Amino acid sequence: MITEPEIIYLEASRSYCNIHLRGDKVILVSVPMAKVSEHLSTDKFIRIHRTFIINIPYIVSLIGNTLKLQNGVELTIGREYRQTVFSRFVFIGSKNSKYEAR
Repeated sequence: MITEPEIIYLEASRSYCNIHLRGDKVILVSVPMAKVSEHLSTDKFIRIHRTFIINIPYIVSLIGNTLKLQNGVELTIGREYRQTVFSRFVFIGSKNSKYEAR
């Protein structure tokens, strides 16, 4: 059984889902990513693209519209997900109040 802390991110692949785990392990399941995400806590996981859902504690940096994860993978934030993603972070030194943590 896989636990949430082991999951770095999910990647959609048509009607399948690649679950990327710590230790560079990947598990392919024959379930759509949307169904897999129903079993994850919304306070730790966030959809950043139509193809990706990430485990927030694994984020190392946010530069522009790209998130870098602890395993070195860089994922682009989809245009329609940017506002939601940015609203989950506190930007130190930011004068723009629209990016407040929730």
